Amino acid sequence: MAEVLVLVDHVEGEIKKATYELLTAARALGEPSAVVVGPAVATKELAAHGAEKVYVAETDRDDFLTPQVDVLAGLVQAKSPAAVLIAVSADGKEIAGRLALRTGSAWLNDVVDVTSDGVTHSVFGGAWVVEAKAATDH
Repeated sequence: MAEVLVLVDHVEGEIKKATYELLTAARALGEPSAVVVGPAVATKELAAHGAEKVYVAETDRDDFLTPQVDVLAGLVQAKSPAAVLIAVSADGKEIAGRLALRTGSAWLNDVVDVTSDGVTHSVFGGAWVVEAKAATDH
């Protein structure tokens, strides 16, 4: 089964709840692997929430979001994951956009459900539910 990379969203070592939700969603696509960029976090907690592997890239770089994109792009090239899941936030959308451009991958955002057949988006404040699937090999 292919790996699914999940970027760990954390502030000062405290893992945000969205990361655990993404680890659960990743199981629908393959084997969840957590990717930690920055100061170390509780990797045992990630494993307890379903991460089969944990990649840690400790860095003290302060250039805006570039370390996350660099680490994810390197892992995409080395591991060819089934997907990369990133939490929906202003930073998450910026990281996802930069990563999609750098790797030539599809980018599906504002996803509310993940299945092996595609993803579900809730758009226009929940007025519409849209099904989508990436049309690229990446």
